[in-house]
Parts: sequence; C-alpha cells; structure tokens
Amino acid sequence: MCNKILMTIFISLLSTITMADSISITVKPAKGLSGTTSLTIHDDGNVTILTYESAIKISENTINIKPNDKNSLRLQTISAIAQYLNQDSYKSLKSYSFTVSLAHTADGVTKNISSKRLNKEAVKVIKQLTTIVPAGDLQYVKDEI
Repeated sequence: MCNKILMTIFISLLSTITMADSISITVKPAKGLSGTTSLTIHDDGNVTILTYESAIKISENTINIKPNDKNSLRLQTISAIAQYLNQDSYKSLKSYSFTVSLAHTADGVTKNISSKRLNKEAVKVIKQLTTIVPAGDLQYVKDEI
C-alpha cells in the first residue's frame, strides 16, 4: 500500500515537471560570460535571476514581481518568440552587440530563440527586463537600447 502511494506521488511530481510552463530571458554581452544575466519565470510563479559576475562566480536571487508585470513579461516573451518563428528574413531587424535568448517551455516542449537582432517585441521584453534586474547589472544593455 505504501509503495503504491509513493509511486503515485512520484508519477505526479514527474508529470508536473514535464508539463511545467516557464519563461527564460538571457542577455549575454559581446565578449565573455561576465555580465550575463538570466531571468526565469517558473511555473510556480517564482522569479529567479542568475548573474555571472565572472566566469566562475554566479549570483542567484529570487525576486518578487507584481503579478501583472510578470504576466506582461511572459506574454511579451511568447509574442516575441512567435514573431521570430513566423519571420522569413531578419535583415530588417536592428543588430545589437549583445545576444538575447528567449525561451518558453510548455507541455515539455521548449521554443528558444537566440539573436543579436531584436524585433519590436524583444526590445519591449529587454526594456522591461532592465527595470526588473538590480541596478548596474544590465548597464551595457541600457546604454545600447
């Protein structure tokens, strides 16, 4: 009986993990890992920011974001990814020195875009990200956008 209960809990946890819905936004400077910042909105609502202070030193912070801001960022990221996937040519998009990676995971499938060329929705996502991330971490992005 106890084994059946444990097995049920294990299967439930496994299905929850594989069906998770999350958003990840990463900004990497032109050279090196130092300054790379990654924000993840987890399916449980938690928001985590990883910042590479150097190639071997990473700081991790869990932050609170207003539910409306979190949902807005999530929808903008999904929209930006969809625009990239529906576009045939990227030459018209403005190119930046940093690289942006946008990812959306749902039902065990991840759609991911990495680009130095940003569409309008991606610019909105990055501008919102610069207001969320602690001051100074994305100064190289603020200077360019």
